[in-house]
Amino acid sequence: MSGCETRIVHEAHPVFLPPDDPDAAVWRYMDLPKLVALLSRRSLWFARADTLGDPHEGAYGEFNQRVRPHLYSEIPEDQLANLSRYYRLLTRFTFISCWHASEVESAAMWSLYAPLGQGVAVRSTYSRLTKSLQTDEQIFVGMVNYVDPANEWIPEGNLLYPYIHKRRSFAHESE
Repeated sequence: MSGCETRIVHEAHPVFLPPDDPDAAVWRYMDLPKLVALLSRRSLWFARADTLGDPHEGAYGEFNQRVRPHLYSEIPEDQLANLSRYYRLLTRFTFISCWHASEVESAAMWSLYAPLGQGVAVRSTYSRLTKSLQTDEQIFVGMVNYVDPANEWIPEGNLLYPYIHKRRSFAHESE
């Protein structure tokens, strides 16, 4: 390892809030090739945010865009428009591993991530998952907030906020 120790890098972050119970069950549904890769590489797969299939992943909603000109009146409107484009570009540099928080298995998750009964579900707890993360990279873990982006404010001031806020239509994922 060339003199560098691998360290556990999950660390607290004000944007990423843990569940109320650190021993809450979490699930990762996947097909068999992904399980084989997880076991053989001894590592989790983190997908680039722009490849997750949701065009709103990592984006601020309509409400934020409507309110920004009033909140940031000192910033010209064309620069505010550039801000939205900049946030969209960040999805290419943000990586995510999605886990389902639930005490029981989810039929919806089975059908989405392991269709035709050809998959597996890995069950852990929030605390075991976070303790297992060993890398030289920073990893933040927290619960997703489900909002109505057309009518609710997503906090700004940290580039990570939009990644823990998703549209309510995804609430069944309970991430």
